[in-house]
Amino acid sequence: MKHTGHSLDPDCGTTVRETAHAALSNLVTALSLADQGRIKCSEKTKRPSAASITILAASLDGGDFYSSPVD
Repeated sequence: MKHTGHSLDPDCGTTVRETAHAALSNLVTALSLADQGRIKCSEKTKRPSAASITILAASLDGGDFYSSPVD
């Protein structure tokens, strides 16, 4: 049976990451980097550049939650 919910059982294989404090810290970090002009977005796609994602990921409290590569 696959476990799909949260459990207090440490043997269930579920990882819980408390993110409330880090999320607030990361928001301040992202806004600060944007204010400094260190996050650049494409005019056409409105998406951040690979270099901007790298800078932001390196600045996050606890690192990037998702470890997928930038395409």
